[in-house]
Amino acid sequence: MSFDHAAFAPYRELIDALDLARARSSPSPDTLDALNALAAERGTTQARGLPLRFFAPDGRLSARDYESHILHTGQVPTRADTWHDVLNALVWLRFPRFKAALNAAHGEAIA
Repeated sequence: MSFDHAAFAPYRELIDALDLARARSSPSPDTLDALNALAAERGTTQARGLPLRFFAPDGRLSARDYESHILHTGQVPTRADTWHDVLNALVWLRFPRFKAALNAAHGEAIA
């Protein structure tokens, strides 16, 4: 994947820290550990103040429960081998208050 587009500029520090530019077809399976290390280092939390943690989902969590799971546990289901989920994690790390507010609104609307 190329990160040359200007839309990735706010994420450059994270892309470099995670060495994502080297991954072409998909991110490394080790990406989860690196994401969690960055989240802990930055003190990233969700709306209720729980530390944010990215974890490999086992398929039991429904799409409907995704937001409420994050809101109640601080755990973000993240498939480390998909760009969609890794890019979502980058948004959590770069704009944590924004993502936390969105998650809280979604989680409460679903409840």
